[in-house]
Amino acid sequence: MDIVMELVRGVFIKDDIKVYACEKRRGRFVEEISINMCIERDGFRRYICFMKVFMGRDLYRRWVEIFNIVNDVDLGGYMVNFYNTKVDQWLMDVVSIWLGPGERIFVEYVNDVETRKQLERGYPIPVTRLGYELLKRGFTWFKDWYFPEGFMEGNPKIQGEKPLNRDIMKQQISSIKRDVEKFIHAVEGREAIDIHDEHAFLRAKKVLEYIEGLDI
Repeated sequence: MDIVMELVRGVFIKDDIKVYACEKRRGRFVEEISINMCIERDGFRRYICFMKVFMGRDLYRRWVEIFNIVNDVDLGGYMVNFYNTKVDQWLMDVVSIWLGPGERIFVEYVNDVETRKQLERGYPIPVTRLGYELLKRGFTWFKDWYFPEGFMEGNPKIQGEKPLNRDIMKQQISSIKRDVEKFIHAVEGREAIDIHDEHAFLRAKKVLEYIEGLDI
């Protein structure tokens, strides 16, 4: 799959609303492409997020970064959200299909209120809203860039990486399972702090169900 062509082609999330790459240009180096993603309806066009796509070079594997995400987009009085919508799902699908073993995705979460709250409380990444979406798409190693090193990496983001091989996948899935079981044990039996806490607990059970269904 040509990820740039797929993003330029875009997708209609409704009959009259299209999400697509409206601008692209060379990045900081030859293998990097900067992409501006737009959403359009009835002549109203707005930016919804920005992306950097690294096409890979020699021993350097490919990666994709999604950042400056606008959650509430006003299209002439018609509001469209990014998170938990077809916009979010389509973009994650396109990127995850393109990325292969050992390759990485970086997704900013500063405007993703649920994910941000859950990470601030120290919940395992796979039980957060964003982390679970990445896990379902084959990413098994995670890092929370909540404090950018050198202050050059922008806003907080989650890094997800696909396993290089089956053995590594088994190790990483086992680690996820231990962390999630520990989380469930810690919160089970008490009242939920809020809706984000409740969602994380319910999602933790889904993570274990997902793991049980893996052929590893």
